Amino acid sequence: MAAKLSSFLKIYVVPVHINGFDSMGLITAFFDDSDEPLIIRSQLFAEDAATESLMATLRASEIDLHFFDEHSREMLAYRSKVLMPKPTALRLNSISLERFDGVNHGAVDDQMQRWFSQRTPVDDESAITVRLGEPLMPEEIVVLNSNAPNHFYRGSPSIILASLEREDPGAPQEHDIALLLGRIFLPEQIIRSPLKVTDNEEAADILVVTKKHLIIIQAKDSPNSANILNNTISRKKATAKKSLRKAVKQLAGTIRYARMQDPMTIVVDNKNLAFGVSGLQWRAIAVVKELFSDNFSEYSRLLLRLNEDTGVPSIALDYAELNMYTANLIDEASFITAIDKVFNHGINTGAFPRLRIF
Repeated sequence: MAAKLSSFLKIYVVPVHINGFDSMGLITAFFDDSDEPLIIRSQLFAEDAATESLMATLRASEIDLHFFDEHSREMLAYRSKVLMPKPTALRLNSISLERFDGVNHGAVDDQMQRWFSQRTPVDDESAITVRLGEPLMPEEIVVLNSNAPNHFYRGSPSIILASLEREDPGAPQEHDIALLLGRIFLPEQIIRSPLKVTDNEEAADILVVTKKHLIIIQAKDSPNSANILNNTISRKKATAKKSLRKAVKQLAGTIRYARMQDPMTIVVDNKNLAFGVSGLQWRAIAVVKELFSDNFSEYSRLLLRLNEDTGVPSIALDYAELNMYTANLIDEASFITAIDKVFNHGINTGAFPRLRIF
């Protein structure tokens, strides 16, 4: 959406110091905000096919640029111009790269983020600009999906609509989260929008019930539209805090309901389902559209209080982080280990970290 509204993106060639010599990485910036844009960080390596392909693409004067989301749905495509300042082209052609093995990827990522936060107007002028031109597909499309493999979990609707612009994001976000969880968990373990048998109100946005774990997920999204994207950073931060507070309150309610009875009984697709939960290890996750690193001390206080009140290890992830967790963690055990690593750090220090997975 940021690329569509601005009609351009920038790619910064970022200096990094690896294993005693100078190298570089790339940061691609999408300007929803002029000072704090959305970014993708890309580390570059010698003898790496992906790096070589990316470098060759950047050297072209014109490219076809396609935008896919995390579920491989194509949302936008443009014939685009690549505008590269000559000094930047010389740097790309002259710099030496390190091999992937033996690189401290976390340290490199820290360097790249620190450099970008301190960039100067000269750095902005030196960046590669990609200008979006002729659309290669309609800019406003709706993907209607009735393919059975995409509706594998309990409580899934038979038809799902996906679009870039979302004025009412709740149901589409829950479906997308269920798809992410489907990378790790079995279909019958994922339950979307279960209802309480006591009052027929929603018990949780998503439950994951396995032989060892009960994972309670409460999701909070906001519309994906031009008006929301153009909000100031301060307003976006305020919205994130408000969303997280609501999610934490709802997680507490779900935990209370789950403790009322064992087995826990819920309604899914007009059928009662009962799960024995007292012998399971419980985890709670609040998933918010976007979280901000400089506000994690405030986020942490909410989650630590939830743990104090319920005894359930609880963390917050934004949607992009959940995507990274499920894309890189291969099974239930590693997923739980990642949650616990973040939670234990918060318990020990009073502040939850962002767990980076390479």
